[in-house]
Amino acid sequence: MKRLLLAALVIVAVVAGWVASQRRHAAVQGSGPLLPLAPMVDAGPLGESGAAVDAKGRVWIWGEAIPALLGASNKPTPRREAVRLKGVEGVAQVALGKSALLALMPDGTVRATGCNEWGLLGIPNVVRNACTRPDEWFPLPGVDRVVQLAAGLSTAYAVRGDGSVWSWGRDESGAVHTLPAPEPALKDVKALALEGSSVDSSAIHYLLKRDGSLWAWGSAYRLGLSGGPEEYSLQSPVAIAGVDGVAALPPRPQARASDGGAMAVLQGDGSVLHFGGETSEMCEASPGEPLNLPYTVPGLQDIASVAVTRGEILAMGGDGSLWRWGDRSLDRDQPRTGCMDTAEQLLPSGSITALAASGLAAVVWLRKGGALAWGHDTVLNAGTKDLPRRWVDRQQVKGP
Repeated sequence: MKRLLLAALVIVAVVAGWVASQRRHAAVQGSGPLLPLAPMVDAGPLGESGAAVDAKGRVWIWGEAIPALLGASNKPTPRREAVRLKGVEGVAQVALGKSALLALMPDGTVRATGCNEWGLLGIPNVVRNACTRPDEWFPLPGVDRVVQLAAGLSTAYAVRGDGSVWSWGRDESGAVHTLPAPEPALKDVKALALEGSSVDSSAIHYLLKRDGSLWAWGSAYRLGLSGGPEEYSLQSPVAIAGVDGVAALPPRPQARASDGGAMAVLQGDGSVLHFGGETSEMCEASPGEPLNLPYTVPGLQDIASVAVTRGEILAMGGDGSLWRWGDRSLDRDQPRTGCMDTAEQLLPSGSITALAASGLAAVVWLRKGGALAWGHDTVLNAGTKDLPRRWVDRQQVKGP
């Protein structure tokens, strides 16, 4: 009897110690409320790869990033089939760089896997291109209470619950910062959107502030804010006139260096506002005139999220339907015919739970599970970069 009582006391002590350690850990992290788990997708900075989080918080990848994210692997690329990354469970969000993947955990901490090119793993004193082993994830030091991650080709940002922003990787000057550090110029931030198809001073990045205003920094030339050289880059954000009441941003604004930065944002009333861009890249207000002023996209109402390609705006309805508006540039062999009169429905209600786009490719997460991708074939990796550009219709990504 005494032995049983002693054993019970030992068990109670062990459990109490574990609970106390977890509480101490939570106090140190200061994560606050846990982030919700929901399916999400990322088309990567160039549309050459894809990443997804399913309803159980599991991570899937496909495309050009597979070798870097699988570590020492002899598996051929490019790949259409999605591969599950192990080593983490219950992930709230992922952000895909060129060769690294960042995972936001529900407690507000961040983990990284892949290759340390440009310091995206946030690991100091490591050879620049060193890669992790398969299913190996490093906790990002010094960053907690994160509510959103954003990653470009060579730079990553973390938005914290207090509205501050931390960054790491390569900055506009070309310097590499392997440890996350605060960005003093980025304050009171709710969300970020990094342009993935451009790098350094030619890119435009957007931030949504808590008051619903939209700000941007990066290429002053493309923002129409400077008569100076094209390489001039704004280091501090400036407000975008005529755009307020913003509820959400697309994960990756898309624009070529020659245009004015086509963008679309989700308004608080469920409508979609489009602005910027030239006639060759996005729909025009009238023949021969760029659409520079904010413009409410016709036919898009009760929208839950938006994504932007170089020629189309994609929108997910609150009922899980999929819509598009633009010049049909993601269609196979479809000549550009100018603006569509109104948005058209691509998938019926109850079809999708998340969407993303990058460059000339798009991907959605289906309510029944799995990813559907279309556009330039790099998102599915049906060919190689040496082949002529090829287009694919909407088709399932194998695996998830």
